[in-house]
Amino acid sequence: MISSRVRARLQVVKPRVSRQITQHGPALNGALVWFVMPVVPPPAQPPPHPPPRIRLRWPLVLATGAATVLIAMQLWPSWQRSQDLQRLVQAGAIFDTRSHTPSWMRLVGATFDTTTLESLARITTLEDLVLDESNISDRDLKFLSTLTRLKRLSLTRTPITDNGLVHLSKLPVLTTLILNSSYHVTDRGLQTLGRMTHLEDVSLLDTTVTLPELVSLSGRHRTLQINSPHGVLGDRKLALSGTEINDDGLLRLHNASQLQGVELPGRITDRGFRHLHTLTDLKYLVAAGTTLTDQGLEKLLAQAPPLVEVDFSNCRRLTDAGLAQLASLPHLTQLRADQTAAGPRLITAISQSSRLELLSLVNCRGIDGESLAGLVKSPALKRLRFLMLRGTGITDSTIETLAPVHSPNLKGLDLRDTRLSTDAVSRLKRRLNGCQIIN
Repeated sequence: MISSRVRARLQVVKPRVSRQITQHGPALNGALVWFVMPVVPPPAQPPPHPPPRIRLRWPLVLATGAATVLIAMQLWPSWQRSQDLQRLVQAGAIFDTRSHTPSWMRLVGATFDTTTLESLARITTLEDLVLDESNISDRDLKFLSTLTRLKRLSLTRTPITDNGLVHLSKLPVLTTLILNSSYHVTDRGLQTLGRMTHLEDVSLLDTTVTLPELVSLSGRHRTLQINSPHGVLGDRKLALSGTEINDDGLLRLHNASQLQGVELPGRITDRGFRHLHTLTDLKYLVAAGTTLTDQGLEKLLAQAPPLVEVDFSNCRRLTDAGLAQLASLPHLTQLRADQTAAGPRLITAISQSSRLELLSLVNCRGIDGESLAGLVKSPALKRLRFLMLRGTGITDSTIETLAPVHSPNLKGLDLRDTRLSTDAVSRLKRRLNGCQIIN
């Protein structure tokens, strides 16, 4: 509290200060304010507006947050891929660890759970996947539907059944499927495989599928090659040359009447050829290296099979007379009899054929210039497109009579390992300028 004495003193000073302000102007105004402020407080004023940089704080926060989210979204797939690959490695996966986008993976003997399958489903760069001897089931196969680049899948010795194959039909570019020793895959599953038109190769070794159903499948899916316990099939043709099947093993052909082609192993004898009589649609027969005799061939031809292409190369027990029986086949277009006893009788017999397009007599020592002379001007040569005479006894005088008028369709002529002179071959090339001659 101000005493009365001080108050009186202030009353004396105040007029004096006022006169000084009037005389000296605004220069003393600040001093007066400073002097008076402790006594008279200034009126209350509203706080100043915040600076512009403070008003921009929330937009900055939002922009920073958005950038963080974008960065996280970009980094998330890479992080997730690393986690998935690590989880698959723990499950026993083998792949190219130098890449985070592997194209192949081996998970042999793996034990799958849902988490591992989900990780596998996210490796969408896979093109080749092996799950042999794993515990993968029909239900688990649905996880593979995300692998849209998968071209090859191996499921050897797995517990999958016919029902599981439905999930595999959703893989758009799957071309090779291996189901060896998958004992629960049966003929019913072949119906699903038939609808997978993109398949090119399927292996069903050591399964219970039957030959008739396999033949039916190869007929519906003509571009599919099937490796089965019964041999290799494709377009209703059965190759047995790489199997251990003997004469008795050909009994399985009795129920495969839809077969159109058979390739037999070399151990087959006349007794085995008797089992071909049920193949009423047989058009293609490869019997190279078998021990078929003239009598066995006669019995086969007596069934009147509609053979179009035959190969009896290296059938050393067939004679020239026996091979001549082949001329009785009305639809024959290709005949291969390399390294056999083929000679004048065969040439004479086939000279009357009007359908023959390919004749191969490689290393047939019984073929000489005299026997071929009858072929040169025969009706058979007019339709021939390919003639293989490598290692035969053809002579200069024989080919001198060969002219375009005799062989208008001839596209290929093999004259290697013969005694023909260079001049004779040169003249022949000039005459047959539309034919590729190898010498």
